[in-house]
Amino acid sequence: MKIGIDARFIEHKTGIGRYCHHIVEGLLAKAINHRLGIFVDHVEQQRIIEKMQHHSSNTELNNIGTSKRKAFHASKLLDDQLLLRSALDRDNLDLLYSPYFNLPILYRKAPVIVTIHDISLVLTWEHYTLKQRLYYGNLLKYYSKHADFVVTDSMNSKQDIIGYLNVDEKKVRVIRPGIPSCKAEAEGCRDYFFDGYVLPKNYILYSGGIAPRKNITTLIKAFEIVRREVPEDYKLIITGPESKYRELLLKYAIGLSIDKDIFFAGVVTDEELKLLYRNAKLTVYPSLYEGFGFPILESLIEDTPVVASNSSSIKELVYDNDMLVEPLDYKGFADRMITLIIDENQYTKTLDIQRAVVAEYCWENTIDELMKLFLETI
Repeated sequence: MKIGIDARFIEHKTGIGRYCHHIVEGLLAKAINHRLGIFVDHVEQQRIIEKMQHHSSNTELNNIGTSKRKAFHASKLLDDQLLLRSALDRDNLDLLYSPYFNLPILYRKAPVIVTIHDISLVLTWEHYTLKQRLYYGNLLKYYSKHADFVVTDSMNSKQDIIGYLNVDEKKVRVIRPGIPSCKAEAEGCRDYFFDGYVLPKNYILYSGGIAPRKNITTLIKAFEIVRREVPEDYKLIITGPESKYRELLLKYAIGLSIDKDIFFAGVVTDEELKLLYRNAKLTVYPSLYEGFGFPILESLIEDTPVVASNSSSIKELVYDNDMLVEPLDYKGFADRMITLIIDENQYTKTLDIQRAVVAEYCWENTIDELMKLFLETI
């Protein structure tokens, strides 16, 4: 069997990028009795795959050479649809799998399986641009209906896909992502970080995307209360790329007179992120809607507890209901954060409860279930 894999998100420093990386790496290791045709669109992605341990002769890398323009530039959209489709048509695939759903809508030569992580484009549409809603929104609806199977990360996302997109329940399979099987070693000293920025002794961490639906304004407002109520000098570190929305968050912090206590770390490496989790007092994940929530598990595997919103799939990952908060309840977030900071017994109890979820998520199981679905589809 020849399996086509769309790996065009593999270099992205996002949840989807990390998901794609682990899926490709896992399939290279597991699908040794099958041929893999991996599709990328520029040389950086190709190099990432070539460095993977199990890259071998049963793997064909196809660099379709699409434009590296911004996502919604006309030539980029045209390249995604026409050049990728042409490359797929030339390849004699038995199955095509995409860890996302950005595939050519006219591809028909092999069965298609896509992963739809969430339907935020439908449920939180007001947080997306018109171009995003028109392009990705229509792709989402198309492939939810026309793919042979839809893989998703959580029961919450499955119910959303079935209910809001009117997809046959039999087509939607929950295959949970994994996390590293053990605490990874993060190199580097905590005292010298981010080109000279010294990690504070006490800090709270937010890791994830920088977008309105991530609800970071609620976190900043809650942190302002923490700064007033907790005697120790706590800081807030926020990771994520520069953007216009990040500029708005900084202005919001200035308005609350806490901008000096917040550090926007930008995009960090995997090693830096592990170090950030490991040394944080706690992680906060206030998102309005998520299909999964990698930062929750990444934090727990580094023995750092989480305060999170009680929305969408997040409830499936945080086993301690006492640390789940209504998304817009900034006072509730502040209260939980303060409790974990000042009450060591509660801190230990919370971490013990929350860490139980870690054992349930393993990339090896993810790949095994995905391979079973591939064989079922052919």
